Amino acid sequence: TSPGEHAKTHEMSIRELFYPSVTQLSDSCPNLLYADSMSKTATKKLPENTLKRDVSSMRKVLATRLYELRTAAELSQAALAESAGIDRKTINRIENGHFSPALDTLVRLGVALGVKPSDFLK
Repeated sequence: TSPGEHAKTHEMSIRELFYPSVTQLSDSCPNLLYADSMSKTATKKLPENTLKRDVSSMRKVLATRLYELRTAAELSQAALAESAGIDRKTINRIENGHFSPALDTLVRLGVALGVKPSDFLK
């Protein structure tokens, strides 16, 4: 493969790992814009109240999904926390929609549960 083809393949694998499809995101948060970090296309800035509402909506999606995945794996919050190397209170705060986890936390939880980080937003 040419260097350009290799870069395009690598770009797609990163997107598939970290980003759910645009349709899935737009179903959860209709006002959320898909921003392609590789493009130079300008995006429209949304009002602050819309962004807060969308963040809150995505927190609920993440909270529900983490709870579903954890209980399907038959893990307590404490067991998942130990497996992922994070504090149990962090898992509790995420599942209750009080906390937006950092990417490294999502990756740790994904590894512990055997799922991709993007699976938390589906």
